Amino acid sequence: MELGSIRGDLHMHTTETDGRASLEEMAAAARERGYEYIAITDHSKSLAMTNGLDEARAVAFAAHVRELNRDGLGLRVFSGLECDILKDGAMDLANDALAELDIVIGSVHSHMNMEAAEMTDRLLRALECPRYARWATPPDACCCIATPTLSTSSVSSRKLYAAACGSKSTPAPSAWTWAPI
Repeated sequence: MELGSIRGDLHMHTTETDGRASLEEMAAAARERGYEYIAITDHSKSLAMTNGLDEARAVAFAAHVRELNRDGLGLRVFSGLECDILKDGAMDLANDALAELDIVIGSVHSHMNMEAAEMTDRLLRALECPRYARWATPPDACCCIATPTLSTSSVSSRKLYAAACGSKSTPAPSAWTWAPI
């Protein structure tokens, strides 16, 4: 893949949480790179060290992004959130707030030493969220080159793959490649 083949970025943080540039600055930089779209996916509230967004800030952020898109930025900006998956598998923000966003990325930022069965159940519960779009930070910082990005030591990959595909009987690919990130 060539650098010029990249059409956008779907996981970016602004100064609202732990990023180094504002939404407008990031949109301008992305436009200068020739991107067609970006998704701003700041952290959710449970990641307190990043000043994560609560429901009110997430809804206001989504409205701000819609306004910026109406005004024309030269590229499409998607409102998003890197939403923490809590210990019990619930998402960190209420579903009505998540429904205001264009994309919700689920992340595990705590309780990463759970037993494999418990972590699998946690991630399966997260998949039940109707706004959930994709994984971000996999448990124990390993990722699968194919989808989904999950660690073989922390979860039952086959069970999650089947759930993500909508069928408990769907077998996971047998030749997934795992790599540290």
